[in-house]
Amino acid sequence: MEENANLKVKESPREARTAPLPRPGRRIGAAVIDLFLFVIALFAVDLGVMNPIMDGAVDISERRTTFTNDQRDSKLYTVTYVDTNGSEISEPTSDDIENGTFKLTSLDAAKYSQAVYDYYTVYKFARINDLNNEDAERASANQAIKDAMGEDFANNPTDWYIANILQADVDDSLFTLTAPASPSGLESSEITSETSEVTSDSQTTSEGSSSEEVGKDIFLPTGVYFKADTTDSDLTTFFTNHYSKAVSDFNAEPDHAQTISYNNMILIVSMVASSMIVYLLFPLIFANGATLGKKLLNLGVVNTYGYKARWWQIVARYLATFIFEILLGYMTSFITTFISFTMLMFGKKARAAHDFIAGTRPVDTKEAKIYRNAMEEDELDPLPVFEKPSTTQEQAENTVSNSFYDRLNEDKEVVDAEYEDKESNHLEDDGGDSKKSK
Repeated sequence: MEENANLKVKESPREARTAPLPRPGRRIGAAVIDLFLFVIALFAVDLGVMNPIMDGAVDISERRTTFTNDQRDSKLYTVTYVDTNGSEISEPTSDDIENGTFKLTSLDAAKYSQAVYDYYTVYKFARINDLNNEDAERASANQAIKDAMGEDFANNPTDWYIANILQADVDDSLFTLTAPASPSGLESSEITSETSEVTSDSQTTSEGSSSEEVGKDIFLPTGVYFKADTTDSDLTTFFTNHYSKAVSDFNAEPDHAQTISYNNMILIVSMVASSMIVYLLFPLIFANGATLGKKLLNLGVVNTYGYKARWWQIVARYLATFIFEILLGYMTSFITTFISFTMLMFGKKARAAHDFIAGTRPVDTKEAKIYRNAMEEDELDPLPVFEKPSTTQEQAENTVSNSFYDRLNEDKEVVDAEYEDKESNHLEDDGGDSKKSK
């Protein structure tokens, strides 16, 4: 029975009596301080450590410059040239375009059709014709692009665009090479493989008078038209999808993919190093698993029941913080970080997601006494023992009862004494009679 009782205590640990929860405001304040420290550490490690190392190893600064220049030339972004004061240059010169400072912004969706066409027929066509670049890696990347695009693209990029992107005259395509009976004018352009120069011509792009307003902002190459049942919604969806594919294709080019890979590596290593400083090193140094933010606000970390957290719980807490709230947060636009923060604000014990994973909770160290377990708590901080006081009536009854038993014991002693005297006299009488008879 006693063994079962002990087992039951082990299965259901009790809540610590001396480990109060902190106020929510202090818990949130500590989280904000730690986040601020993490961001500072992230920039310090990234700019002060990782970038210099990667510059020496793979010339990451030059790679980034090339990548940004290619973004400008890809026609997939809006390019704004600025002067040394950051003001926009309304009419950039050739020198500004070649060597000036510029910034890239998202392209207006109305320009997607022109951007997709220019990306393939201008930017990519220029790259496959730059096979003798002084940079061997760049030349190799250009050759890989040429091999991937094929000979048809190298011979005539516009025809390739019509056949592979627009897929004109395919059954489920929106476009046709057959001119409509009642044309309406729309600007288009044509590129020649010999010069790679774009020229504009007036081009019919809609079939029938009922479709005159359809696709009025859509750019199509010369000789391509909308089918009669094409709608603006169809065109918007089509070019939005192909614009996204063009951006993905740009990022997948060999040299660009390598640069993105290096940037991701720098970011991940910087996040790991900075998060280890803030969320692992400090908790292992300070008492009760406190980060610097918690230390400043007199907070600590204990296990779920309020007793001292084990070292592996501190490590598990860090891993959960990094994976769920930092890494997944970065990948999901910080949705998981917001979920964890919401749990912290409205949860019963102010526990974030990493606390649930590691089996921990916050504690107010200013008011708490933190013990290793319940046994140590009972030994060092036992509960006071209170005796129930007797009432006057109970005392009187006890007094009466005691006097009765006292008298009874006294009478018993008297009786016993008289009995012993009689017994003694009887033995003496028997002794005298026996002597007389002899």
